[in-house]
Amino acid sequence: MNTKKEAPTVPAAAPQTKKYNESIARPCDYVNPLRTFRIMNNIPAADIVSAIRSKFPRYDKTLQSKCERTEVYGVQLAVEGAEILSRTFKPINGPFQAKTPDRHRFTRRISCRLPEDVFCELQLYVQSEGHGTMQDWLSSKIHMYLRNKRRTKKEHINESGD
Repeated sequence: MNTKKEAPTVPAAAPQTKKYNESIARPCDYVNPLRTFRIMNNIPAADIVSAIRSKFPRYDKTLQSKCERTEVYGVQLAVEGAEILSRTFKPINGPFQAKTPDRHRFTRRISCRLPEDVFCELQLYVQSEGHGTMQDWLSSKIHMYLRNKRRTKKEHINESGD
């Protein structure tokens, strides 16, 4: 006596096809800076790998390839790696080009943002006082301010010393 019941058969569903060409990474018009750098400066990938290995010992050609195809793999070169490339290869052009040094005599900078009406009024007064540029005017104002501060500091020291 066989009392086992057979399980009902379920019709098999059609197999689903996977779409491998769709990516959630960057759009197709993305230009990879690492690849651009390598091609524009005619640097072999092996040279880039050996340079980056100084900081990241496990960096290899496979990772290099993935970094050059960020839109597919989602892997990017670290900022430290880009700095190593700019120091090592002295790029002629491209995204990892080193900053040019500041060739101004005075290298420190001060800036502020003003509303349009205040800026226009200030420009008129600066020109009417005979200053050629805003930098000349601002520099003279800073020197006057510092001179006054030094003078009041000396006076304060002289008064307390008496």
